[in-house]
Order: sequence, then structure tokens, then C-alpha cells
Amino acid sequence: MMISQDRPIIFQHDGCPAHWRLTVTEYLNDVFPNSWIGRDGPIPWPPRSPDLTPVDFYVWGRVKELVYTEEIQSRDHLRERIIDAFDILKQEMLTATTTTEMRKRCRTCIRNGGQQFEQLLL
Repeated sequence: MMISQDRPIIFQHDGCPAHWRLTVTEYLNDVFPNSWIGRDGPIPWPPRSPDLTPVDFYVWGRVKELVYTEEIQSRDHLRERIIDAFDILKQEMLTATTTTEMRKRCRTCIRNGGQQFEQLLL
């Protein structure tokens, strides 16, 4: 992996137990020294923290919704549906969809004092 020195990267690591193995944390420490967010990482991230990550709150659910609008007939058909879904998603993300949702989530998080807030979005 190539990391540009003029554009620092901070990697946000999820807390999934399978991703919390010693080999994973060693890798993250090597590739992203002092610049990864996660369980016991150099930048702490509390467990069960509010979800303000668009990939989690928007991308995966929307892709699943687009892919499964019709019955999948084969692995090739599934692959085609996934590619088509991401093409649609790219266009949607150019619009205000994610910006609007992100603002709503940030405001709700602030109103709830930084605590979990997803139950308040319904």
C-alpha cells in the first residue's frame, strides 16, 4: 500500500472480533503508525459509539437494496447486479443524499450528547 506523505491517512478500524487479532493490529501499526482508529489503537474509539460513518449507515444498506430488487439467478448475475448498484450509488453520492443524511446524523448525535442516537432517527 502506498501512502502519500503530503496527505496523511487515518484508517478507521471496526471493532469486529475477527479483525482484532494480534496480526491485524501489528499490520495496522506497521502500515498506519500512530494513525488508525480502533479498539486498543493509537487513536481510541469507544465501543458502541454513534455511527457517523457513511459506509455503515448508507452504502451497504443501499447496495443491498439495489442488488436484491430482483431474484439472483447465478453468481455472474449477482456480480452484474453489484456492479450496477455501485454505479447507481456513485451517482447518488454526487447528490446531496449523503450530505443531508450526514448533517442529520451529526445534529442528532450532538443533541443526544454524543451518545447512541440511531433509535432517534426513525
